[in-house]
Amino acid sequence: MMVAIFWFILILFILVLAHEFGHFWTARKMGMGVEEFGIGFPPRIWSWKDKLGTTWSLNIIPLGGFVKIEGENSHDEFTPTSFGGKRKSARALVLVAGVVMNMVLASGLYMVGFGFGLPTILNGEVPNGARVTNRSVRVIEVHPNSSAMQAGILTGDRIVSVNGVGYQLSEQARAAFKPLPPETTVTLLVERASEELSFELTPARLEGLEIDGVGVALMDTGKVHYAWYLAPFMGIVAAFRLAGEMIVTLGVLIAGLFSGNGVEGGLAGPVGIAVITGEVAKLGLGHILQFAAALSVNLAVLNILPIPALDGGRLLFLAIEAIRGKPLKKGVEGTVHSLGFLALIILIIGVTYGDIIKLF
Repeated sequence: MMVAIFWFILILFILVLAHEFGHFWTARKMGMGVEEFGIGFPPRIWSWKDKLGTTWSLNIIPLGGFVKIEGENSHDEFTPTSFGGKRKSARALVLVAGVVMNMVLASGLYMVGFGFGLPTILNGEVPNGARVTNRSVRVIEVHPNSSAMQAGILTGDRIVSVNGVGYQLSEQARAAFKPLPPETTVTLLVERASEELSFELTPARLEGLEIDGVGVALMDTGKVHYAWYLAPFMGIVAAFRLAGEMIVTLGVLIAGLFSGNGVEGGLAGPVGIAVITGEVAKLGLGHILQFAAALSVNLAVLNILPIPALDGGRLLFLAIEAIRGKPLKKGVEGTVHSLGFLALIILIIGVTYGDIIKLF
């Protein structure tokens, strides 16, 4: 558990530092005063003020961070060095800078990962320009209430053999399960955390699929390497491809919410992410880099959404100001953001409660 907490805090620290540094650096370049750069949330543990008047603080709650820019609240008096006193394009650049930095960080993590090999689902194909090592067949999903789930098969297990026969391709391994009738015992040998485990599985009717099987979905995986001159470009491609997939997934979740299907299992809070981080850490550095990159992209996508209290929400109010030709009445934007922040806190508490319930 301590390993999970260590990696969770380290990854969160790096992601938040990158995001907030984007706001900080851009605000300084735009001539805005930065009052505080905080790591974590108050109360403070330590603080220091630099020659430009910015207070650098380390706070006790390690679940985020913040940059306090002069005049960023709609009720503040505007001065030549305040956020509100600058032109709209400057304010927009500051607001999107955090999202940009998270995408840059994700691209960099993918680039490093591709340099020495990043675990990737191959789908039977080798990406153009890539070199693949450590090919294997892995479990990518375990069907609920199946023989595999009851036996203890986990997502990520590498298939060593089926009834004593080894397979290099998932298609061949799947074929080994297909002709087996119900009540036939299958001996499945898997590798998990450098340890080989043997399981006795019995094919049965899979609920919802209306077919017989042991309940495992298999996929070809391997470590994908790119040459140094291709790795940066492929890192950018991977980050933006994942962002697109996350936007589509988010759309499905929202559609499910409005259709009455809910979003059960689609969200994880700090506790859930910490647990996942611990499981990922067991798989090695490549998986950690990949997971950190995914979280960085996730942070970028969520922050750009037009939700009050987030960067996207502030951009929305900036757009409204541009359309109206003048800002809203003082206090209106601040009130909306405060309510949005309260709603986010309530959501985080609810999701975290769900995470804790799952642990027990």
